[in-house]
Amino acid sequence: MAQDLVLLEDTPGRVRAVERWLEGRSELNLVHRSKAKDLIAWLEEHLANAVLISLDYHLGGAGPGAGSGFDVALWLAKQEPSCPVIIHTSDGTAGGYLADALDAGGWKTVSSAFSEESWGPLAAKLLDLNS
Repeated sequence: MAQDLVLLEDTPGRVRAVERWLEGRSELNLVHRSKAKDLIAWLEEHLANAVLISLDYHLGGAGPGAGSGFDVALWLAKQEPSCPVIIHTSDGTAGGYLADALDAGGWKTVSSAFSEESWGPLAAKLLDLNS
């Protein structure tokens, strides 16, 4: 059974980059949401199957009511840590808020601005550490 790589992202190009990275990796299933509340609803039922979570902070492209990665980080901080989290926002201050919330909950986090060249190798490294 495939395990879930969970992505909170509102930029289509970044989603496509993750999809390209996942090609040929049948052991991983992409779970993508562009709104915080939708991801939290999914996580409430499926967090145990997540092997990696990658969060963006700003979700303005998803429209009004999208929330932010901070909403998800606050929810995760109340859950038992189960996998690493990539914070892939280019806003360093906002990324710090996510990291602080997740760190307080005991989650392993890594922060990095998103680029196709850096995200995939970082995800691969974290998945190896998590296996």
